[in-house]
Amino acid sequence: MGLGAVLSIASVFTFSLGWQMWRDSLDQAYVSGMLEIQIPGWLLRDLPDVRIAEPNGIVRARSMAEQSGRFRIGPVAPGGYVLQIHSKLVNCSSRSITLNKGSNYDLGTILCSVNERANWTRRFEHSQLLSATYTENATWLTGFRTSKESRNSYVLFRASEARGKFEEVVVPIAAGAERGSFITAFKTGELLFGTYGKGALISNDGGAQWEPLRLPDWVKSVRIALERRPGNWLIVAAGIPDNAEVPRGVPTDTLFETSDFGQSWTEIGQLPATTTSLVEHSSGRLLAGSESVYGTGGIMISEDGGATWLKAKLPFLNATRCIGVMKELRAGMLVAGTLRGIGWKNTYLDGGIFEQNGAIICSTDGGITWKYLGNQSQWGNIQGVAELPGNVLVASAGDSLIWSTDDGQSWASFGKPFPSWIRDIGIFKDTIYILSTGELLESSLDKTITRYAKRVN
Repeated sequence: MGLGAVLSIASVFTFSLGWQMWRDSLDQAYVSGMLEIQIPGWLLRDLPDVRIAEPNGIVRARSMAEQSGRFRIGPVAPGGYVLQIHSKLVNCSSRSITLNKGSNYDLGTILCSVNERANWTRRFEHSQLLSATYTENATWLTGFRTSKESRNSYVLFRASEARGKFEEVVVPIAAGAERGSFITAFKTGELLFGTYGKGALISNDGGAQWEPLRLPDWVKSVRIALERRPGNWLIVAAGIPDNAEVPRGVPTDTLFETSDFGQSWTEIGQLPATTTSLVEHSSGRLLAGSESVYGTGGIMISEDGGATWLKAKLPFLNATRCIGVMKELRAGMLVAGTLRGIGWKNTYLDGGIFEQNGAIICSTDGGITWKYLGNQSQWGNIQGVAELPGNVLVASAGDSLIWSTDDGQSWASFGKPFPSWIRDIGIFKDTIYILSTGELLESSLDKTITRYAKRVN
């Protein structure tokens, strides 16, 4: 057989094979669609893996969704399949599909939810947690437990390693305290442990030994500690001395200051409400957030180190608000969150009522005047707020988180609520943590939900 004949036979074979492949391709099917987050104005950053699998689980085709959410998979042979969408943070229901010969099956829009909780690790669980602090060598938690006889007692927990197991710490001189109100670490190494019932305790050796702060004998409960400068601290104690000139029956706190690392304390003055937060602004002004069933809560400012206080101008039509958190962010802006009033008694308000929804407000003049920060919604208690890299803010809203990627001008909530109410949000190095009434959760800063979804309007 000559060379020409061989080439001719090869050409016919190649043509026949190509013709068959083309005929087979006409029988193949394709599937397309659009994945859409169930939050208007947000698109996926995390690109889900879209698969076509047989009912027995064998994958026959797969494709990554585009940035817009659009996907197209194929070719696959006709038959019955299951469309699967795989992503750690995006939840989309699988669906059964039947593909006919040569079909281009467009599924249209597939609504997906975002599983915000996927990248949070539960560090610890306890029924009533109130405060957390991180140091270079340990993580501390405090709160309380309730006995079968309905009596409360403080709890204090410590984990000595970054991801280590928490162990309960017994402090003998705190015996009888109803709860731990706060645990905080100062930059100079001291640990302060506030209680209801036994005042405040200090440790200078990382929590191995504790001794009482040298406050007046009448101070039994301490709400807040603030470090202004090394050795210069402020303490907010619940209650008032017997000689204080304030109306009886109205909740009042007392402010103390030390300039010698707690060796001696000076009584500065009174605050006419239950203090929930204390901030020293970069301007030197002191600000106190508070709550009160008498309607005297809100934000107060002091220009003289806490001796006298004036009410800040808040943006609410009904000024009866309670403050859940207040912090200073970059460039001196202050942000505060309010508490829902639904659980508060209105007996003492002379016809007024508490606002029913939490709100986020801000101040750019050092706390003198305040306005709403971005869009507001029917949120729960705003008790935590944190500033993340990239103009990202996160705040608590009851048992959920709300996120902003535009400095608070707009807010969005992703995924399911957390199991319990969130009390605090904080950052330590490359970790962001959530403290709720029932657990401590942690996530890496580079794995927060805003790294996987982005706002487009």
